Amino acid sequence: MLSGELKQLYDSYYDGTVTPKRVISAKDSMREIISISDGQSFERLLDVGSGEGALLQEIEESGFTKSMSVVEISSSGI
Repeated sequence: MLSGELKQLYDSYYDGTVTPKRVISAKDSMREIISISDGQSFERLLDVGSGEGALLQEIEESGFTKSMSVVEISSSGI
């Protein structure tokens, strides 16, 4: 269960002010994921803390996985 303080912090975390940075970071993260997975693809992927979905978009575009599930606690991320 989330504390009220933690929930309040994350409720407005994804307000759009740093979206360009998140997109750049997602591209870098995707390159690293591909590198450490040695070029493999996977049937399923679980992204915990998926935020507003910048990395999910990169994953989808790459064809890295066939099925994705996500978990996010921030209402602004969802």
